[in-house]
Amino acid sequence: MDNINNVNIMSLFSGEKYTYLVTEFGEEKIEERFKAIYEYLQTFIEQNCLQDQVYVCVELLEHMLVDYFVDIYRLKKFHHIKKVNDNKIHAYTAYWLVRDNVLQLVQSGKVEQKLTAVNEWMAVSYLMSYLFGKDGTEIVIDSKKHMALEDFKHNLLYSLRYRQYTPNMIETILIAFSAGQCWQHSLDIQ
Repeated sequence: MDNINNVNIMSLFSGEKYTYLVTEFGEEKIEERFKAIYEYLQTFIEQNCLQDQVYVCVELLEHMLVDYFVDIYRLKKFHHIKKVNDNKIHAYTAYWLVRDNVLQLVQSGKVEQKLTAVNEWMAVSYLMSYLFGKDGTEIVIDSKKHMALEDFKHNLLYSLRYRQYTPNMIETILIAFSAGQCWQHSLDIQ
């Protein structure tokens, strides 16, 4: 589906079952989150030239969003959090994107090995884009640090593919990575 403007994401949130989510987060935030995630997924597909091999399953994306907001709601209420931090937002988003397999393979005769883990690959890409931000694409990393970064990405991909993981684990990884960046920055300044 190329035009998500025709998707009524709020139809999943209507009725008695999820009205508390609409009350807590508001329709605008839910709709904006849906569009932002969809656009990220489409960009990932295009940047990796996967248009003929992979597509965004909008129905799974809708359910992923419900799962995400239910978790964030519970987290806020249990821990009495008013505003959820960015690490949690990205960790829970990545978790549910992988868990709900929002990227689906186009039916074909042969599937490339890397595509069997396309959701995990996309989640690693999503998390790396969060960690480095828009400016991250222009950061020059020396060869030793570049290999360490590649090892980090491969390990994260492997963990999401073959290990048990939770949103909390992903959040801890994000915090640890950011702490390492701070430490490196302070070394660079000295």
